[in-house]
Amino acid sequence: MMKLAVNKLNNKKITGILKELKKDFLKNYDLIWLLEQSLGPGNWEVYGGEKGFLIKRNNICWVNPLTGGELDEFYKFITKDLPVHIHCYQNWICQYLEEKHYRLSKGENIYLYCQRENFKGRKKRISSIITYEDVQKCKEKWYSPEILDFLKQNQKVYGIINGENLLLGWCYIDSLTKGVAEIYRIEIHPMNRRRGYAIDILSSAIEDIFNYENYVVINIDSNNIEGINLFQKLGFKEIQREYRYLLK
Repeated sequence: MMKLAVNKLNNKKITGILKELKKDFLKNYDLIWLLEQSLGPGNWEVYGGEKGFLIKRNNICWVNPLTGGELDEFYKFITKDLPVHIHCYQNWICQYLEEKHYRLSKGENIYLYCQRENFKGRKKRISSIITYEDVQKCKEKWYSPEILDFLKQNQKVYGIINGENLLLGWCYIDSLTKGVAEIYRIEIHPMNRRRGYAIDILSSAIEDIFNYENYVVINIDSNNIEGINLFQKLGFKEIQREYRYLLK
């Protein structure tokens, strides 16, 4: 029987890949988290080529080939059913996709990280953990509904509520794989931006996270220059870039 160019991997082989990726833990944390999800129930599938692998969930694929030939096989495999979203981390993969597929849209995200010793948050804290009841009492419902979902699940949400019961801003940081927490969302009231509230909220939240995690990371759109500058002021540094394509 002819061996398939792309093969579905079992949990034993996925665990072996995880072991190798953890040797460069910080750079690979995103792929590590994705592979850890695939070990449990859900619509996660992992396929291997000669040396690399791809992760598939419905019509989203994260591709990590190690050779050009392997990328070619992965491309044939994932483009059998379009549209498909592709995430990758290397420029040579981007060049291949852009030459191969003329109908696509592209996005670019920057991964930034910070450790306690590099963190430059404010010492004075005016942000605190807020509750579902706190938010329900606020007079303006300007925020995303996500905040209520987090609070109903008893997740820690940090925010500032002023004396007039106005939520000035909030943020949620989610623990990923062991040792890493990711800033999932931060929102500031539209009429109160550029007043330092984002730094106040992040300072409290990140200081607390460092009590039980080694790194705090954020995945941010490369076009969000203001956001990137904010995190760099707080001591965050770039790890790598992620490129996202939609193939139709």
